[in-house]
Amino acid sequence: MKLYKLMRPEGIPVVSEINGNHTWVLPGVDCPDCHTAYGTFGLAYPMLSTPFLKRSTQKWAAWPLPPIELAKLTQKVCDLGSLPNEWCRPGSHFGPFIGRLTGPVLNFVWYHGWHLFLTKTCADVLAKSNVKLPSLVKPKLSIARKSEAQEMFEFQIEPHGRFSPEVLHEANWWVCPTCGYSKCKTRRKVPTVVLESSIPNHVDIFRLLELDTCIVAKETVIEAIVANKLKGVLFEEIKVASA
Repeated sequence: MKLYKLMRPEGIPVVSEINGNHTWVLPGVDCPDCHTAYGTFGLAYPMLSTPFLKRSTQKWAAWPLPPIELAKLTQKVCDLGSLPNEWCRPGSHFGPFIGRLTGPVLNFVWYHGWHLFLTKTCADVLAKSNVKLPSLVKPKLSIARKSEAQEMFEFQIEPHGRFSPEVLHEANWWVCPTCGYSKCKTRRKVPTVVLESSIPNHVDIFRLLELDTCIVAKETVIEAIVANKLKGVLFEEIKVASA
């Protein structure tokens, strides 16, 4: 099976852009053991309503909490959404995206490089090409005057994939047992090699748990993009390992 990393196009003259944020945010964590304060960028669950969390627009909404205090909120979110605890990291976002769309609308539109939106027409094309799509959620977007009004959706892309254990071993991958913060202790960049057994069967677009800003697509997705000349996304092949 071939896998590909999906990426935001850079340096092209015409590109649409989305700005804003998801409705609610889980605070970051301030860990006394590894002395790290952090929050994730990539994880968002726009289908899940969490009104007991602070709204993303509130001041200090994502301000890091001690691990014990954060764990109570995290467990409440996981129980509500039936999410694995490892999927609900400090700084995860929830609820529909609220923001503004500007510029010419391409088939795919990105928020930064890790949240992917698409037009309804694009979603229909992918579905007709037998792509197993992640859940689609309609964002709350205002449209700039010069932008073409289109019905937009956001993928809820979940972290099903895992790095190959061999790659993590070679990279001397370390995870804090208290807060879950992870890092590569070697200086070289960790190659993106996906563990074959972690590839989901029910969906063709997913994230990697160890690198949640990385969006991975199966070959069926790439074939549909190329065949239908869909615009707004780049891709490069990544490796798959059996163990």
